[in-house]
Amino acid sequence: MADEEQRLLRVFNLNCWMLMWPLSRQISRRMNLIVTHLNEEAYDVVVLEELWLGSLFAHLRDAVRHRYPHSHHYLGWISGSGLAILSAHPIRSVASFPMKLNGWPHRFLHGDWIAQKGVAAAVIDYAGIRIRVYGVHLHACYNYDENRDAYKAHRIAQSMDVANVIGTPTLEPTIVCGDFNHQSDYLGTRILRGECGLRDAWEAAGGSYNGETSDRPTNPYCGLPYRPTGQRIDFILYRDGYAPDPVRIRPVSARVVRNDSDPMSDHEAVVAEFVVETPGQQVPDNPEEELMYHYRSAERIFQTNLRDLRSWRFWLIGWLVCLLGLLVGTVWCSVLPWLSAWSVCVLFGVGCLLLGYTVYLLLAIYIELNVTQSYILELRCSMKCNERKPNDK
Repeated sequence: MADEEQRLLRVFNLNCWMLMWPLSRQISRRMNLIVTHLNEEAYDVVVLEELWLGSLFAHLRDAVRHRYPHSHHYLGWISGSGLAILSAHPIRSVASFPMKLNGWPHRFLHGDWIAQKGVAAAVIDYAGIRIRVYGVHLHACYNYDENRDAYKAHRIAQSMDVANVIGTPTLEPTIVCGDFNHQSDYLGTRILRGECGLRDAWEAAGGSYNGETSDRPTNPYCGLPYRPTGQRIDFILYRDGYAPDPVRIRPVSARVVRNDSDPMSDHEAVVAEFVVETPGQQVPDNPEEELMYHYRSAERIFQTNLRDLRSWRFWLIGWLVCLLGLLVGTVWCSVLPWLSAWSVCVLFGVGCLLLGYTVYLLLAIYIELNVTQSYILELRCSMKCNERKPNDK
């Protein structure tokens, strides 16, 4: 198996920004660029985010079928998950996992609640070695000021969801690709990497600068606000497999595919190349003290989110009482001779619409309260388990 061990496992990840017009621009042109690049490069595994439309996936799949005969588009919720995996090697199994916290339904322009972000999973047979591949897309960030980031708790919760799906080191090597919508030092990423024993291929391969994949001023598709040099929010993470005969995947290179004059998307693609090896037995690292610190930091953020949710619930209940009073007053005023029936109907109709919308928002807040509390309980359980580990030996 010496020759096989030296084969490069080449992994490609791209948020391809394939939404319906007018939410995306130059879809056909950019799709042709993606098809041309994938056919020329001949990667082993391709992971895509924001490929929302089934017709676009079908076009891409057919155009690259000779290079990537195995593929899967992950559907779900209203618009689908937008995730897809293509492979030059057989795909043995697939699964998808939606996020439990996924934005707010009343913020229509953000669209994350409609999009239903999630995790795409596939087991790929690479030269007789099974490799787990995950595609990830987390909630978007709409404010670079961390203190004013309304969805900070949502992305941490989603990072915990991803960690629960991926789990601790398994028999098979694991590769996790995606648009994480936050940089590598973000709390959610640290929890994910700490719980699952994942490493960043970009960092491991020696990448230190020029790795920005989003919000770059030179990319014509990036919207305001820019960062001076952009930010690196698209990652390829990895970990070895720990079977009786362990399998190691060692990153030998990582790069960003960039063409500012004619880009494929508003994000830049990330490519990592791994050598698959079978060295001697290794024990995965488990830095418990650092992980406990991340758990406590995450719990504080969730507690802040709970306080905000309870405050919104209080004001919405007050608003609901006012609306009920308005409806009762409208019915009572209908007997007044100077108030026309048309005016009463308009007031009553507007009141009913506002009442229905308020009840809808209250329901969404109650759901998020329950889900957030479940994440706090998960964190506390994880902290108790990590505290017991030294005494279990």
